[in-house]
Amino acid sequence: MKSNKNNHYLKLPFIILLIFVFINFNGNAQEQEQAFKPSGKIWGLMFGDVFYKAAGDTLAFGRSEYAKEPTESLGAKLRRVYFGYDFNISPRWSTRFLLEGTS
Repeated sequence: MKSNKNNHYLKLPFIILLIFVFINFNGNAQEQEQAFKPSGKIWGLMFGDVFYKAAGDTLAFGRSEYAKEPTESLGAKLRRVYFGYDFNISPRWSTRFLLEGTS
């Protein structure tokens, strides 16, 4: 019977794959639960546009949003702004205070 030398090279990637499958990379499986502490978090979110009008319609023509801006103008516009505070009262209850501003 003839032996194939390439057969050894096919087994090596399979062995390496098995090693990676059976190794546990996450050692946090048996963490103990910590006591709950009420906590809060302040957060914010903004959506907006920044524009530069290189060329286009003049001040009198055009229907796009920035058509009335002069040529070669640079600007910004905030479309929506959120400011909030989240507070966790208990592990099952939380509250949120939210301020919203739109254009």
